[in-house]
Amino acid sequence: MEQSRSIDSLFASVIAPVTARSFIDEWWERKSLYIAGSPEKFADLGLGRDEFLEIARMSPRSTILTAVSGEQITPISGDQALGLFAAGMTLCLSGLDRLHAMSRRYAVAAKALLGHAGNVSINCYLSPHERGFPAHFDDHSVLILQLAGSKRWHFSATPAAEFPPQSLFASKLADFRQRFPWLPVGDPAQLREETLRPGDALYLPPGSWHVTSASDYSLALTMTFGQLTFQRLAATALDQALHRRAAWRCTLPLETPDATPPSGLSARLQQELAARLRELADAVSGLTSADFVRLWRAAIADFDLPAISSEAPAPLLPTDRIVRDHPIVCVEGDKGGEGRIYLFCLNQTLEVPAEDRFFLERLAACESFVAEEAIQWSDTGEPLPWEDVAEALEQLMLAGFIRKQASSSAQATPH
Repeated sequence: MEQSRSIDSLFASVIAPVTARSFIDEWWERKSLYIAGSPEKFADLGLGRDEFLEIARMSPRSTILTAVSGEQITPISGDQALGLFAAGMTLCLSGLDRLHAMSRRYAVAAKALLGHAGNVSINCYLSPHERGFPAHFDDHSVLILQLAGSKRWHFSATPAAEFPPQSLFASKLADFRQRFPWLPVGDPAQLREETLRPGDALYLPPGSWHVTSASDYSLALTMTFGQLTFQRLAATALDQALHRRAAWRCTLPLETPDATPPSGLSARLQQELAARLRELADAVSGLTSADFVRLWRAAIADFDLPAISSEAPAPLLPTDRIVRDHPIVCVEGDKGGEGRIYLFCLNQTLEVPAEDRFFLERLAACESFVAEEAIQWSDTGEPLPWEDVAEALEQLMLAGFIRKQASSSAQATPH
């Protein structure tokens, strides 16, 4: 399998034959999904048991490396890994994507193709014979990729709890129900069984019970999909709106105990609290869908790709063909009372004046065009000056939103 697969095709091949659209519409956060694969499906990761142990041995102190026995999870150092694995403990390396370049590409590909607003990270698990995890569920979606060996999975077909506020081992279920009495939680019963072999994948929504046990041994990656909820999005939008007000940036008022009435609030504090609540209501009523979309798209674009060259492209010619490889999203916004347009494409963002909206929407609708055609993208019907069009297109090329198509002579292979 070639290591040069594009970001677009990489995650699509991970969940194939299921399409991204079907995955989102039918399975995401709804139902568990087992995907049978071929042994070479994840070969481009270049990860086997020996490679994992070497990465674990050399991992920096900041890396979270743990040994697992039942529900006991113990932080360890890299030089302890091999001995503890030989002693029958599962090894977990959290944040493998920070240490292993191809794992990082897998995480980026998942976030980009699914348009996932939360963080996507990768953990790696190496389990010896008949070792794994007891019954538990996670508070986030996970996608398991089996790399080597095999592991038996028992898992619930649908979530036992709807978006649980925290992960849970089944042994703590009674305590969980007492702490969150408003959340119904099903028992870990009637679980489906599958054995994951190299090339297989398994998606589990939040709140899905699962129990694991390696056959001979097992090496697998777990993609963890961190959550960005509407609650957190609203909190961020409100924080940005209220942070501009001095009364919301200062510390809470001071009051000596002898000045505090039995109700807990003096008349002065009641007046101040009432003023803050009025300001909060005003801030909430001032929020628009565009505020949410801008923050949402910025979160989707928050990932690292290989750096785009900072070198200025060659001067653009009217006859050059321009190609847009990825969707461009245009979102209206406001900055200092001036209308702005925020552009998002993969992990790139760009802020431009609102008067450029018509031009940008035309560009976003074209996958390929000749540069000089863009002079007609005017909302007045009058052609735009070529110099202004060329400058705008060159700025977008430098930011990675579009590219100049190589000439046929440049693409030809010399003999």
